[in-house]
Amino acid sequence: MQRTLLLLAAVAALCLPAGALAYGADGGAAFPVLRAAAYPGDIISADMIILKPAGNQPQLGGIVTSKESMVGKVARRTLLPGRVIPVTALREPFVVRQGKTVPLTFHSGNITITGVAVALESGSFGEYISARNPDSGTVVHGIVQADGSLRAQ
Repeated sequence: MQRTLLLLAAVAALCLPAGALAYGADGGAAFPVLRAAAYPGDIISADMIILKPAGNQPQLGGIVTSKESMVGKVARRTLLPGRVIPVTALREPFVVRQGKTVPLTFHSGNITITGVAVALESGSFGEYISARNPDSGTVVHGIVQADGSLRAQ
């Protein structure tokens, strides 16, 4: 019995780091939640978010714990108002869209090769995606850059 309680206490301590929750006006822990439903593809803005007191709820891992970490993210699925939001329900906005032409660069030492490619999948900044050279049909892989270009690997 004691071993089980110790194990549960250890798991609970690992779920959220100390101080990870936001705090409401009364000084108690609070979770950021949405005022109204957000649908897949909706961008979360600061005015859509409110803080909901945590009350006696257990501190769960894998949920969004600050308003700042939600702003500018995109809903992957329908998010209901007043409900805690799993981290996996949000993603960064796409910088590159599937089927669109993107600038492609390859760097090796002092040599830089530039061209264009058609994205085979959508991607956010820093993601590794595939694209096709429209002239040769060759599939290349690269990392999405903040400016919407692709850096070939």
